[in-house]
Amino acid sequence: MRTRPDKNSRNPSRAGERGIAVILMLIFTLILLSLAAANVASLRQLQRELKLVDQRQVRRLQQNSTATNSPFTNTPVISGPASQK
Repeated sequence: MRTRPDKNSRNPSRAGERGIAVILMLIFTLILLSLAAANVASLRQLQRELKLVDQRQVRRLQQNSTATNSPFTNTPVISGPASQK
């Protein structure tokens, strides 16, 4: 009676290749996940910086608008010979 040989016993290098492929895919996945996490962290930092720049710009523009929007006084300036008429 003949028995069928085990798949791994026929070609033991195939099992090793599959194991290495799984390990490489796990490493590749970990690299991608770490890059995604770093990207999210840098985006959060950029968002904070943008908010800070926006707040500074709003404050600067408010200070400029209060200086230029002072009430206009309509008092004539009297100077020179034109005022003697």
